[in-house]
Amino acid sequence: MSDFVSLTIMIILLIISIAMINIGIILSKSLKAQKDLEKALYRLIELKKEKQRPCRADKNSFHM
Repeated sequence: MSDFVSLTIMIILLIISIAMINIGIILSKSLKAQKDLEKALYRLIELKKEKQRPCRADKNSFHM
């Protein structure tokens, strides 16, 4: 009977450890996705600022 109990406890601990590893993997992927979204947002803000600035080439260009 004690072998069955210890085996059951070991299986439960194994399942818990696998679940913790999976949670860690999911969290690391979501953190990477969050960083990628943050980079994309900053890039979008930079592009918007560049579009709002007047281009110097437009002022100095000659139309024929």
